[in-house]
Amino acid sequence: AGIGYFTLPMVRAGATVTAVERNPVAFEYLLENAMRNGVTDRVHAYRGDNRDVVPELATEEPFERVVMGFYEAWEYLDVAIPALAAGGTLHMHEATPEGLVPDRPVERLEGAAADSDREVEVLDVRRVKGYSEGVAHVVVDARIE
Repeated sequence: AGIGYFTLPMVRAGATVTAVERNPVAFEYLLENAMRNGVTDRVHAYRGDNRDVVPELATEEPFERVVMGFYEAWEYLDVAIPALAAGGTLHMHEATPEGLVPDRPVERLEGAAADSDREVEVLDVRRVKGYSEGVAHVVVDARIE
C-alpha cells in the first residue's frame, strides 16, 4: 500500500479499501494520509507482509479487486490470485524489458492463474512509461475467473 498512492484516490472515488503495508514508516504515513483526507472510515489498514495478511483476510471475504502497484508484483501472484473472488479484477505493474512487452507480464499472470486453477481474461496491457533504458513500466488489467 505504501503511503496510500493507490489507496487514497480509490477511497476518494467512493471505494472501501483494504491496504497492507510491511514498511513501518510507510504504514504510519498511510494512516496519516487517510486521516488528513478524512477517509479513515473506508481504509482498512494492516501492517504486515501481504503473504501473511492477505490469505487470512480473503478467507473471510474474497476481494473484488487487487491492485499490485510495485514492479515485482508477479512474485506475489500466488497470493493475489487465490484472494480474488471469481470474476475479480487484478491490476498488476511490472518492469519489463522492452522486447518482452506485452508477452512476459501476460505469460507470468496466465501461469500463476493456471497454478491456482483459475482462468484469466486479459482486459488491457499498457506501457505506462520508461522505467530505465530498455525497460518499460507495464500494467496488466485482467479478470480472474
